[in-house]
Amino acid sequence: MIEVGKLNTLLPGQKRRKLALTFGALERDIDGIAEKGCEYSFHSISRAEYTKRLVEIVSKDEALPQKIRDELSALCKIEPFENVEKRACNVARNALLAALGTFPAEWDLIIAPHEKAGTVKKRDFFKNVFVYAEDIRSPFNLTA
Repeated sequence: MIEVGKLNTLLPGQKRRKLALTFGALERDIDGIAEKGCEYSFHSISRAEYTKRLVEIVSKDEALPQKIRDELSALCKIEPFENVEKRACNVARNALLAALGTFPAEWDLIIAPHEKAGTVKKRDFFKNVFVYAEDIRSPFNLTA
């Protein structure tokens, strides 16, 4: 996790990449599956307040579509913020990845599914179950 003040010292592209990674780590922390060494650990500010400050920074990024910026601003106004913290992380992360030119099909590859802290969850496979899908943009958009 990066200190909020340090973000102002980064170039825009660096800031977006760091924020996207941080939001992914925050999502896992919210779910209780943070990777070892990536747990939220600032004692001077709650995780929800930290997340809210990062979302506010992203909501002012003029490289993002106004609709997304408005959505992020609206999420920041919801109280208690803890109720929308994970949603705010996800919206901000996906908007940042799009602004960085990352294709949506690659977003899930950046942050693998996790079962518990420090382990990558194996994907479920079902014997003799077949799915026929048409006009699918990405195989990663399908889940069982």
